[in-house]
Amino acid sequence: MVLTPPFRMRQTENSVLLEVDIPRSEDDSSLRVVVDNDNIFGLAGANAYLPLVFPEGVLSNGSAKWTGQSHLDEAGAALSLCRSNEHSILVSIRKVQPGKQIDGLDTLKPSVFAVPTSGDAEQDEEERLAGLEMLQRGMEAVQKQEAEDESSGGRGSIIEQPLLFTPKVGTDIKTRLHECIGELPPLQQRREQAEKAEEEKWDEGMYLDSFVDEEGEIKHLLNASLSVGTTKAQASGRNSSLTDVNEERRRDAHLLLLELLLAFAYDRRTTLGDPTVESGWTIAVLCRSLVASCTPTSIQADNVISILRSSIRRQLCFTLYRHWQLSLRIAADVSTLLREKDAAFTAVQQIQTRFEEGDDDALAIYDQCVIKPLAYWFDALFSTQTLSSLADELEHAISTITKEYVGPTWDIELLEESAREAIAQGEGGFV
Repeated sequence: MVLTPPFRMRQTENSVLLEVDIPRSEDDSSLRVVVDNDNIFGLAGANAYLPLVFPEGVLSNGSAKWTGQSHLDEAGAALSLCRSNEHSILVSIRKVQPGKQIDGLDTLKPSVFAVPTSGDAEQDEEERLAGLEMLQRGMEAVQKQEAEDESSGGRGSIIEQPLLFTPKVGTDIKTRLHECIGELPPLQQRREQAEKAEEEKWDEGMYLDSFVDEEGEIKHLLNASLSVGTTKAQASGRNSSLTDVNEERRRDAHLLLLELLLAFAYDRRTTLGDPTVESGWTIAVLCRSLVASCTPTSIQADNVISILRSSIRRQLCFTLYRHWQLSLRIAADVSTLLREKDAAFTAVQQIQTRFEEGDDDALAIYDQCVIKPLAYWFDALFSTQTLSSLADELEHAISTITKEYVGPTWDIELLEESAREAIAQGEGGFV
């Protein structure tokens, strides 16, 4: 049974202090507080629910959860929550205008609406339940955000880290994208799972349909002239040379950038530079390192051709247009991007936008763990010479990669030869 607990209130120069009668229990960890719209306050836990409506525009928005501390952190957060004794919880809420006295605190009653009730008992009860549902949705959103923060190592610290975090997606996250949910298995097992997922998605009919290209779509995509706007790559703000980052971790960042650019270039060419609502999903699903929760050097060999291999495999298994020459054309696009540092940086920014606009919960985790740090430290991690060398490696990989290396069990050469014979005989319909 959820109860509305008794409470008392006072204010200091900077804060409103709310003492709520909630006896200590094993459910303390479920306590959450949230302030929205500068005046709507809610406290919720397993057995307590307290909604309050303050005068408009007086409180600082924010949220807090029970962390076990025994004192308030008034100076450090908009909201702070602690246990004052065995019988009470103390909440500190920062004022929007420090020093300003807020009138009417002694008359506040539990409510989810800022207007008087109607006097109709049935209507009032409907409004109360609607308000409870509204606050519950807010609390669930807060808890979901906290889960994402914890799984990505904390939003405040992520960007300040020069190294990329391994994306970890919990079982409570809604995703149709991530392939490695929950506790991470050993690295080699993750690699094997990724290969298996690609094998299961391989479809001879879809590949042949793109190869035959009856409507000329692939030909149009191959011949399209594309450009990407440029934004000058900015320094990190810390003015750090990253001298404490070893070469293996730097190589991780270089290969991951390549993997992301190959995915971005696929989406850019297949949408002719006009992204869709699926663009975030497309870019992510083509990055084995993201969906399998590994950075490149830990999941595959430390070389560019292995990155190109996994990217082409996923292009030929998970997307609409599945064509060998299209994949090589996309790889050439990336070589061009790498030759211009500002263009490569702009591509990373556009990937970030696609992930922020996507509707899969895993995209937000990828953004926090990988894309934001990569963009933040771009200038320190990637010199013009580094990117040019990466482009050289990519061009060599394009000239040496084979269909058998990409899909040893797919018999791509044989499929294409069979398709040519079928075309010559006037046959079709491969899907």
